[in-house]
Amino acid sequence: MHSLRFLVVIVVLLPWYALAEAPRAIGSAFSPQTGELLYRELHYGQAGLPIDKVTYVDPAGNTVAIKQLDFSRGDLSPVFTLQDLRRDLVLGARFSGDAMQLSRQEGQKTPQLSELFDSENIVIDAGFDGFVRQRWDQLGENRRLDFDYAFPSRLKTVKLSIREVDCDSTLREWTCFEIEPSNWLVSVLLPAIVLAYDSGTRRLRNYRGLSNISDNTGKSQQVDIFYQYPDEADAQLLTSTP
Repeated sequence: MHSLRFLVVIVVLLPWYALAEAPRAIGSAFSPQTGELLYRELHYGQAGLPIDKVTYVDPAGNTVAIKQLDFSRGDLSPVFTLQDLRRDLVLGARFSGDAMQLSRQEGQKTPQLSELFDSENIVIDAGFDGFVRQRWDQLGENRRLDFDYAFPSRLKTVKLSIREVDCDSTLREWTCFEIEPSNWLVSVLLPAIVLAYDSGTRRLRNYRGLSNISDNTGKSQQVDIFYQYPDEADAQLLTSTP
């Protein structure tokens, strides 16, 4: 496992071109209720390499969580660890042969491990982005596709479905998809997620739904995340919702 590397918190205060290691994408997460900036995601990785890192920083620039992903097995099912520094909590997914196992560890407690899952059809963490890209044409045919998604915090998988939907007025220039539990009983506890993609580049532009990190009190939170890419000429760091 690759060792975690801590970033100097000043990273979010400098322009992208001034960074020694510039992020390839930045996600600014806002509260859907108040529009307040909650945190930023700094995505690092080099083209052609399967290793990605995401650093989560609060509005003051303090690192609150770090995620490591290894996509060597494919775009849908990365091995990953997510370390929440505020809670001393580590979530993860690993493989034993073709079987996938989820883990959860708080502090020095013994890690909690899930049963072994058949990994053939499981989407893990950021693997949802690869799923959308691979199924783009099928989704454009007004089809609803099902997949199993890993929830390490609950040590289980949940069957979800995704379909293309009309974007609302704030996202109308993009292509939108809705992800929701296939089981309506589960949907009561897990609200739908809406993804907005650039129709031309197929890059993720907006994520609306449950965050993968909790708020400062340890409770789950809904977020409205806008993604920007430093290699685009008009990219500017967001301080408020567009």
